[in-house]
Amino acid sequence: MAAITLNIGSLKGGAGKTKTATNIAAELAARDHRVLLIDLDPQASATADCGADPQLGFSIGELINTPPPYDPPALEAILIETEVPNLTVAPAIYQPLDAAEAAMSSQPGGTMQVRKKLVEPLREGYDWIIIDTPPRLGALTAAAIHASDYSVPVVGPTVDLYRGAYRYQQLVTELGEFMPTPSTIPFWVAVNWEDGAQGREVLDTLAMDENVNLLATRLPHSKRASSAPKEYAAPMVAAQPGYQFSQAVTSLVDEIEGVIK
Repeated sequence: MAAITLNIGSLKGGAGKTKTATNIAAELAARDHRVLLIDLDPQASATADCGADPQLGFSIGELINTPPPYDPPALEAILIETEVPNLTVAPAIYQPLDAAEAAMSSQPGGTMQVRKKLVEPLREGYDWIIIDTPPRLGALTAAAIHASDYSVPVVGPTVDLYRGAYRYQQLVTELGEFMPTPSTIPFWVAVNWEDGAQGREVLDTLAMDENVNLLATRLPHSKRASSAPKEYAAPMVAAQPGYQFSQAVTSLVDEIEGVIK
């Protein structure tokens, strides 16, 4: 069975999309699924948070954009098996991925490169493919959407973060008009949640929007979840499964599997 592919996104930084992507990937791996995490954010935070270190200098950027006369690395050469069982990372390095995005932007069909060179060749080898996206418009974000079965907007407890998620949903809809099998939006995920006036306003707005399917589980604000990967070289749910944040991730993945499967 071919892998189910999700991209996790927002067009506003600070939404918590990387934390969401890495922890969902680690929790799925803990359930004995074969999981590939693709880091399409040039900041490479997802790569670092999973303890992946592309020591040979090979990354997604070189795979997509190695100018002649040099040959691009073999696909297998860029993949890194992490210390989390069943979790593999296709890593990002800032400069090569940034250069790849520039090249993709100038090429006809450039935003299909992630699908053609990374996702399609690997779909049969994994159960889930999770893609972390940049927090902005651009060729890499479009490439992630083009490569996916599903897009998952991430929303935080402020009006700006709601707008970032909503703009992401609009982008997915717009790009879908040009795709034979467009990425669809099965649900939204709420991250970094804290009670407060803005948070309640966002929830009220989401509740009134018939186009939004917000999962019931909200990942709580957690400084520990942000710092744990630096200490353990693994996402919080794998490093410290007993914490409240980790337990919320477990509940979230229960919901995701229920919606998609």
